[in-house]
Parts: sequence; C-alpha cells; structure tokens
Amino acid sequence: MAEPARPDAAEQLTSKAPHVPLGRELLLNFAVIGALAMALIFLVLTLMIQSSFGKLEQAEVDKQIGRAESFLNENREGLALGSKDWGFWDETFAYVTRFEPGYEERNVNLDSFRNARIDGLVAVRADGSDARAFFFDPDSDEPNPGLAQAARTIVQSPAYRREIAAYGAAKGYALLNGRLYALAGTRVLRSDRTGPSPGDLTFV
Repeated sequence: MAEPARPDAAEQLTSKAPHVPLGRELLLNFAVIGALAMALIFLVLTLMIQSSFGKLEQAEVDKQIGRAESFLNENREGLALGSKDWGFWDETFAYVTRFEPGYEERNVNLDSFRNARIDGLVAVRADGSDARAFFFDPDSDEPNPGLAQAARTIVQSPAYRREIAAYGAAKGYALLNGRLYALAGTRVLRSDRTGPSPGDLTFV
C-alpha cells in the first residue's frame, strides 16, 4: 500500500505558526508608538515646567532685590534731605565750629533722632582736626559708642572726605555690626546758606 505524501518542512512550519491578523499587528505597533510618544511628551513637559518654575523663582528673587534697592535708595535720599535740613542751620553751624555741649543736650537724644528718622550722626571739622559721633542702637534704643565709632571711621575715611570736598555732599552705604545702613552728609552752612563752612554733618 502506498504511503501518503508527507508535507515538506515549509508546509509544516506554515501550518504551526499562529496567524496574527494585520489589524491587530497594527494596533500593537500603534500602542507601542503611542506609549513612547506619551513618555517623550511627559519628559518634555516636565522639563518645560521645571524651566518655568526656575524662571518664576528668579523673577521673584529679582523683584525682591528691586524692592530692597528701592527701599535703600529712598532711605538714602531721605537722609540726604534731613542732613541738609540740620546742616543748613545756624545752631549746627555754631556747634561744628565749637562743639559746644549745649547743642548735644538739646539735639542729640533718642527723640530727636527718631523724629529725624536717623540712628546716627557724625560731625567733622573741615580741617579734620576734630569730630563727634553719636549712635542709638536700633534694637535697644540705647546709645551705642561702638557703632558711633564705626560710623565716625567711615565718615573720616579719605574716600568720604574727598567726596565731601568735591561735591559738598556725600551719599553711600555702610555695613556696621553686620547691618547695612544708608548714610548721607552735607557741608554745614548758616541758615542763609553762607559760609565759610566749619565742617560737615552726616546722618546714618
């Protein structure tokens, strides 16, 4: 009896391989591509959000710095006006000329400083031969000789003296005992703006 014909190897493999419909294969491919695309979009969005937050934080920092600078500048300009108010005054003119104690008793006190919105005052003779400095601690409201001496050192520095001599006034900032202060000084004149000036007065 003749044996039935055996299918060749190719036919056997074809008959055993599962058949995947084309539509399902495309769906699987689309699913993989979609998952990868979603992961990439998530990564890009994460980077964009982090960048946006970084820019927002930097913008907020810049804003706060701008406010601080504005406050310091306004404070310094206020000191400049106040120093001229006291500096163009006959009583101050006489005080810087002789450094009489009566002026200090009347004007160098916490109430006067608070009214003038200052913490310290430095008066220097025009020739640099003598000076007086006073300071009330902003935390304790007590006289602070250490801060007074630190302010006097700055006002008597060569750079500050040159600015006063050149412009009749000086403005700046100083770090005293770990705290930033604005300071402004003016050449002292009589109330009618006449001289010669006996020296200068600086508010801190």
